[in-house]
Amino acid sequence: MREDGRSDVAEVGARLRVARWLPVALGIGAGLAVCVVAALLLGLLRQPAPDAAPTARAICADLTSQRYDRLYALLSPDLQAQGSEGQFAASQRELDRLRGPVRGCRASVVGAEGGAMSATLSLQRAQSSVARIGLTEVAGGWRIVSYDELV
Repeated sequence: MREDGRSDVAEVGARLRVARWLPVALGIGAGLAVCVVAALLLGLLRQPAPDAAPTARAICADLTSQRYDRLYALLSPDLQAQGSEGQFAASQRELDRLRGPVRGCRASVVGAEGGAMSATLSLQRAQSSVARIGLTEVAGGWRIVSYDELV
């Protein structure tokens, strides 16, 4: 027995109880620290969506220069699966024949939501028209998922 009235056995027991919970407490603390660091890194590494305006301008340039191979390359994989590049170019040439070729085009990105954007193209053909395009983010760039020309 010690002078303070506690036995050595009681003190050893108290130390063992603390030692038993210490690894659990350290594990919880380390797990929380890893979660905080991972959340911070993910927040810092997440890239904002790229600007869709250059893609919309490229679409205008391809329409006015009748570069339908380039325009086809901007289609989403789902749209490309609907037909070959040759079929797409033929459909665009038919549209040019029916409505007149695009002589001017002005693009404006009008909306964004998540990995999707929409844009409006003001087209100058024999008769002016407006086209709405839907874009989706694919591998750090934008691809066309919908194209509706309104006369």
